[in-house]
Amino acid sequence: PMSSGEMTGCLAASEPDVGAHPRYLKTRASLHDDSYEITGEKTYLTDGPIADLFVIIAITGVEDGRNRLTAFLVPRETPGLSQTDPIGLDYLRPSPHGGIKLEQAKVAASHILGREGRAYEDMLRQFRDIEDAVLMGPMVGAMARQIEIVIRLVKSEGISTDERLAESFG
Repeated sequence: PMSSGEMTGCLAASEPDVGAHPRYLKTRASLHDDSYEITGEKTYLTDGPIADLFVIIAITGVEDGRNRLTAFLVPRETPGLSQTDPIGLDYLRPSPHGGIKLEQAKVAASHILGREGRAYEDMLRQFRDIEDAVLMGPMVGAMARQIEIVIRLVKSEGISTDERLAESFG
């Protein structure tokens, strides 16, 4: 369904105030019998407000002082999963952003995506490089647009374009 556009997926790694750095994540998944209970909060979720399925990154253990992260496939209608208000990111309008909260959201162990405890190595590390490259387009475009606006303002206001002005812009 995702490849045909009938369903929208969303990677849920980032958390409030800490981003997606594995050392600072707080969302945890605890195994109880044959299912996990996930508790935590995720934010800045691309397509979060319209997602049907979330790939939630949660701590499932600690090894040598490092959080071991696991990816879980979690449908939107899972009890214990609620969505937060959408986040207004004007420069990324085509992809709405939002967040989710998880309060003991119960997920079957069969919903683990990839290797348990290895989501950082297997997914997040590679995803970060792709995300950084893809997001450069909107960022460079936004900077170019702001420079155009400043140039237009300088010209329309008759501001002297001497060396002092150039220095103030770096």
